[in-house]
Amino acid sequence: IQMSFTEIDSGTFRIEYRGEPIWLNSDRTVFIPGFKTLLMADLHLGKTATFRSSGIPAPIQTDQETLRRMLQSVMKWDPKRLVVLGDFLHSFHGATDALKQDLLDWRASVSELELWIVRGNHDRRVGDDFYRSFADWIGNEKEDAPWRYIHSPEDSSQQTTTISKGLAGFSPGIFTFCGHLHPGVKLRNSRNFAGGTIRLPAFAMKKETLVLPAFGEFTGSSSDTCRDFKRLYAVTPGRVLEVQR
Repeated sequence: IQMSFTEIDSGTFRIEYRGEPIWLNSDRTVFIPGFKTLLMADLHLGKTATFRSSGIPAPIQTDQETLRRMLQSVMKWDPKRLVVLGDFLHSFHGATDALKQDLLDWRASVSELELWIVRGNHDRRVGDDFYRSFADWIGNEKEDAPWRYIHSPEDSSQQTTTISKGLAGFSPGIFTFCGHLHPGVKLRNSRNFAGGTIRLPAFAMKKETLVLPAFGEFTGSSSDTCRDFKRLYAVTPGRVLEVQR
């Protein structure tokens, strides 16, 4: 697909929902200034240890780099609350004592921060006990009207169906944030005369659902997961760009 993009604002792309600003940031986070809430998704901490436990070569120090970037984002946006939208950890094999100590040290450096963790499909394989020493809340979904926090946009579709039938569920008319898809975009590189493309992580939005790019250092992205999303925002170092299909 031939794509073009238009730069709206360096570093942050600002949108609104019912008058509430939502900031899409080049550090792959979302900040909701009116609620002092910072969002990130798909850290996949422990992925290197998981791969190495199976004899698969993997880069080292990726968890430490993810934690460094997390701290950098918290220091930059100064939130009251951090919400991780699932897949905080990669697997049970990655939930090592060394990683837990790193997380406790990280938590001590931001002790005033409230930390919510939405369970992702990878987190369910780990169990909640690992998280309880550093998280203030962990669950499958959370509503903080007008916002809803879940892991997968598929959960959003199922919940919307439930609401439309008037059954138990979240309140109607709220905006959903999620992860899981690791959205990305593939753009033609106009500066490369030999052709080729560049791949970038992205925010993906349709209707009242926004999917965040994967935050973790050792995670990828895919343009195939967001084909039906109408609005895409590519993330480059220091810049967020709206992509026109």
